[in-house]
Amino acid sequence: MEKNRDLNGLIKALKHKDTAIRHDAIIALRRIRDARSVEPLIQALKDEEPWVQHAARSALVDMGKLAVGPLIQALEQGDSAFRKDAAEIYRR
Repeated sequence: MEKNRDLNGLIKALKHKDTAIRHDAIIALRRIRDARSVEPLIQALKDEEPWVQHAARSALVDMGKLAVGPLIQALEQGDSAFRKDAAEIYRR
């Protein structure tokens, strides 16, 4: 999917039941760096697996300015744990 830049397929993979598939999709989205992947990556911060959450945080940090606006919205709307993650990414 990454070679074809199948952004929709990679975003869909973020919901897959297999943790490794979710993680690999995040890594691919991190490499592609498309603004349309920012919101799904923010949602991946809520993944049940810590290593998937960490990959999402790293991907968002790499997105840089593309992630700023959506992260600010997440800070305003999320619960306290989610706001903490969003604030940490924003600081980087």
